[in-house]
Amino acid sequence: MTKPFVMRDGLGKEIKKPFFIKGVNFLTGKLMTIEQFRIHVKEGNLNDGDGFGYLGMIDKESNVYIMPSDMEDGNVFPKWATHVIWYDK
Repeated sequence: MTKPFVMRDGLGKEIKKPFFIKGVNFLTGKLMTIEQFRIHVKEGNLNDGDGFGYLGMIDKESNVYIMPSDMEDGNVFPKWATHVIWYDK
């Protein structure tokens, strides 16, 4: 069953309209497509204890927080969200 993804910031506060930061910090974050993220989660390579991520695009990072457990809920992500920027703990 699918459902719309509720956009939240890193503190859990619901976001109505995300903001974007141009560029991705490749020194600390790993850029991957939503599908790559989904596969890593499905294969058990990433879980909520490993770190956190933000939805984004190939050249922008948003303030929309994502955890691996969000992939298990059948969430439908915003159309603009093509990538995840993942930060290991």
